[in-house]
Amino acid sequence: MSLAQKEQTLLENLAHLSNEDFYDKIMELGRKLPPFPSSKKIPDNRVIGCQSLMYCHVEIFDGKLALKIDSEALISKGLAAIFVQLYEGLTIEEALNYRPRIFSSLGPFFSLSLSRQNGIASLLRHVLKKIIMLKAST
Repeated sequence: MSLAQKEQTLLENLAHLSNEDFYDKIMELGRKLPPFPSSKKIPDNRVIGCQSLMYCHVEIFDGKLALKIDSEALISKGLAAIFVQLYEGLTIEEALNYRPRIFSSLGPFFSLSLSRQNGIASLLRHVLKKIIMLKAST
């Protein structure tokens, strides 16, 4: 599935939901994330700018990105799960050339508090920084 198709599928699954159902779905996505390894809860993986405590670790396996994300807040964790779904499996170049549009396309997203919107922007910066560091080390 192409990146555009992944994003479109996610958008279709979320866009029609009421605000309450949107938050329920987001929290469900967060619950489905695999456990975050405690060994990766280090300062370098902490997402600065997120209101809740959030960690993000990015690795490369067979030339493809693998993201691990965790947050103490279930809504933040669910929003982070969207990043995992979008960036997981991309090459470094694909990821560096991609900016998710899903958040600006979702009506319920605009009901998120400014601190949650800032957290999403902080997570995007963190992911891109990690990807740039991976590129520099290859």
